[in-house]
Amino acid sequence: MVRVYIQGAPEAVIGLCSFTLGSDSRVAMAQSDKALLLNQTVASLAGSRDYPTGLKVFSYAFKDMELNELNMILN
Repeated sequence: MVRVYIQGAPEAVIGLCSFTLGSDSRVAMAQSDKALLLNQTVASLAGSRDYPTGLKVFSYAFKDMELNELNMILN
């Protein structure tokens, strides 16, 4: 088992996600959850009264997969 990480623009990374981490388990993400996350959290950091020029926003995600699954993707 390997853990693969990705980073990038929230619009790209969040769109690829199926789950988010809850306090002690994985929680499925519906399309509405993704839209809410992008609209409220990311939009507020990208430009607001406190940061009029905006902040560069990155998101990170990971996926656990079998090594042979990763090798198939990479080859």
